[in-house]
Amino acid sequence: MKRPLLLMLLIALLGGGCATPVSGPPRTISETLAAGDQAGRHAIQAYLVVDAAGMRLVDGLSLIANPPQPLTPPEQQIWLETTLPAEIEAGLYHAGPLRYLAVVAVEQLEGPGAFGPSNTYRYRMRNPQLSMLPTRETSIVNLLAQPEVYRAGMVRITGNILLHDDAAILVEELGPGGVPTAASREIKLIGATRDTALRRFLQSTAGGSISFGLVQVEGIWHDNALIIFSVLPVG
Repeated sequence: MKRPLLLMLLIALLGGGCATPVSGPPRTISETLAAGDQAGRHAIQAYLVVDAAGMRLVDGLSLIANPPQPLTPPEQQIWLETTLPAEIEAGLYHAGPLRYLAVVAVEQLEGPGAFGPSNTYRYRMRNPQLSMLPTRETSIVNLLAQPEVYRAGMVRITGNILLHDDAAILVEELGPGGVPTAASREIKLIGATRDTALRRFLQSTAGGSISFGLVQVEGIWHDNALIIFSVLPVG
């Protein structure tokens, strides 16, 4: 099976010419920590967050919380000690008191330990190589029709979310009461339920167990599911 162009370019960029090779293809923080082997240099796909406390990598943000905040606790974030390249600094988006950007960070991952302010963070990278992670606008139709084209890349999609206590999907079209139409296609969302502020902006089914509404999602396409980094209500 051919590797998607984006993945090939990332591996070439991140691994080429390095004295110590990168440990596998780019992965999210949760995937990296779940693998258990911290040896070697890692390529991590994440949101870079910059605020008054400093810089860190996170697996997602609640952009609708007040103030916006990471979707994972500090022990699942990576503290950064570095100076940002000019192109990264210029590309940061503003969200309340913080700034953020989708990036790939490459360097040795230190930890578990105690890093950052008050030794809050368990993991650290010092002077990582940082590059922007391009975000591609697409649709559910295109994602399902060409999954290999988008694999391991950051995508942005508008669709209708159906949110249960521990599961979520994104569908093309909803009928009355939040029921997907017969021809509506869908994709699985991983991590969407972490944003507890989201339900306030959605409608609920008659029984109240499912929330639904039109949203814009950003995430990494992996194993035929979208690993959610952020969700914004539309309209």
